[in-house]
Amino acid sequence: MTRIASFTLTNSTDIPSADPVICGVPLPQGKVTEGAKIKLVAGNSKALSAQAEVTARWADGSAKWAMVTVPKLSLKPNQKSKIDLITGRPSGKKSISIRRHAKGLSVNTGKLRFTISNKGCLVPRFDVCVKGGWQQRGVELDLAMTVECSG
Repeated sequence: MTRIASFTLTNSTDIPSADPVICGVPLPQGKVTEGAKIKLVAGNSKALSAQAEVTARWADGSAKWAMVTVPKLSLKPNQKSKIDLITGRPSGKKSISIRRHAKGLSVNTGKLRFTISNKGCLVPRFDVCVKGGWQQRGVELDLAMTVECSG
């Protein structure tokens, strides 16, 4: 694991906080090949449950910027917490993966995966994780979308 960046979060109020934290983080060229490999660690070496999404890439394909989300960060009144951003295995529980490609968007939650199509049936099929293996399911729904414009 390699430390990429450090920053300090401060609760400057007199009441405890347990808020989500969302921030953009610049990354050095060649250090991070996938946003999912970014991990946040609090000053006490405790891994934080976090998700990272690459929002820009360097010419070599490595991550240039990542949007990092910590769903809940608890701080006591007037507490400061140093956060290290390191590369390694994904932090916390398996996060949702969303990938854009020519056919649409592929979504993987760890228990369910499906593709939202650019053409044809919106979700033609999905796979469900059962006892560690993926099982394909068909979708038999009539889905319709109405777009209304005004002005």
